[in-house]
Amino acid sequence: MKPLLEWTVIGAGPAGIASIGKLLDAGVTPTDILWIDPYFTVGDFGTSWRYVNSNTAVEYFLNFYQQCEAFHYNSQAHPPFMIDQVPPTKSCPLMLAAQPLLWMTECLSQQVNVLKDTVTGLIPTNHHWQLQLSSKKQLLSKKIILAIGANPRELHFANTPSIPLKTALNPIELKKVIEPQDYVIVFGSAQSAKSVIDNLTSLKTQKTILFYRSENSLHRHFREDDLKHVESLKMTPQQLLAQMPHCTKAIYAIGFKRRHIPIQGLPENYGYDHKTGEVAPGIFGLGIAFPEIMPYELGQIEYPVTAIWPFMKRLNKLMPQWLN
Repeated sequence: MKPLLEWTVIGAGPAGIASIGKLLDAGVTPTDILWIDPYFTVGDFGTSWRYVNSNTAVEYFLNFYQQCEAFHYNSQAHPPFMIDQVPPTKSCPLMLAAQPLLWMTECLSQQVNVLKDTVTGLIPTNHHWQLQLSSKKQLLSKKIILAIGANPRELHFANTPSIPLKTALNPIELKKVIEPQDYVIVFGSAQSAKSVIDNLTSLKTQKTILFYRSENSLHRHFREDDLKHVESLKMTPQQLLAQMPHCTKAIYAIGFKRRHIPIQGLPENYGYDHKTGEVAPGIFGLGIAFPEIMPYELGQIEYPVTAIWPFMKRLNKLMPQWLN
């Protein structure tokens, strides 16, 4: 490996895979690229969320796969995948969408420098960036793409046990922690909350309540039939005071918080330019940790992070700027 890399991509989920593919398509020399991830198993997409049913059509996953020549998805080397048998207008479990991504990861890993490690900090050094790693190695890179993913946000109510979102999204694991006498409250109104409600519907509980804040979000993600076995309530202080004393388990599907890599010279909760993805000179963010803000209704905004196609579309716009 060269002592000074041109590019380092941190993270091997869909955003990291897209970044490697676009760098190679742009003609960056493979030996000038370093790819760092502790596992290389398609990130949370391929592990924590694999049982979630996508809220987008299969055709958008296919668009992602076919966007980079470096993916070789249309080549004869492309093995058969189950997602190819799903009608393009239908949705599918994320585990089917992850299979081609894992194959692409293996193919890309044979072209660029790969390091199974965790980045613990970034330090500016003579117009470059020094990467500090959990293995105690130190590397230098001119430019860095952060595709580091995010963890579910949580609330905390005294004396109320919570079920991790990762568990709640896995029907097999959720069944192990739910009892018939449970009074379950789910917080959220977007796709993750819908997936949790779908899993709970197949289990018998004393009662299930969905607390939501945005009626617009609720109506965009839930059909009337989705809520026929659930009591949906607008989250207000009065409703919280009325319902929480009865709650035996809570599940929080209220969004995600970016995983943190300290960057020397920036505040702990550093931001990024929503238009360019720039975090600092030579450092760029992509994916669920650094989403694009999209207006959708009555001046409200959303972060399109529930599918991987928006990551690729954003990268198509930003990569030419990042390369300059």
